[in-house]
Amino acid sequence: MIFNITKKQINSHDCFICGIDNKAGLLSSFYETEEGDVISIFETKQIHQSYPERTHGGIICAMLDEIAGRTLWVNEPTNFAVTGNLNVRYNKPVPLDTQLLAVGKMDLNKSRTFTASAKIYDKKGEVLAESSGLYVKQKAEKIAQNTDLTKEIDILIKDKIPLKQIEW
Repeated sequence: MIFNITKKQINSHDCFICGIDNKAGLLSSFYETEEGDVISIFETKQIHQSYPERTHGGIICAMLDEIAGRTLWVNEPTNFAVTGNLNVRYNKPVPLDTQLLAVGKMDLNKSRTFTASAKIYDKKGEVLAESSGLYVKQKAEKIAQNTDLTKEIDILIKDKIPLKQIEW
């Protein structure tokens, strides 16, 4: 699989998946592709374990949810995605300490909601886990009524060498 990168998405301070200050999190970066998908290369660590040498299913679910929800930002960067429902299929154990690829695709975009799917791949290209979900579009002020959400999430961490293409 070859992904041509068009843009790097923002991170946040405290999010479990993308938070730059969350030491227990995945510290993931996300990229938009020419096809309108969102991708992330990430790695889980010992702190994310369930059974020995396996990533906890909740961590896998969280990454699938995050990357599917982020597909909204490709075309609507001022809206946020709130999960309405999420269906996850765990196909194979997700190993720790191994680079993995997450890919999110928007399937259907409506005025107030959208559906998206996501997959996590290993280096062999096998789908380890996948999801489909319904997301509700919301403005920042509706999500965080006592916090300026834009200050929490509007963090762009530039890559040392900007990514143009990812081959998986």
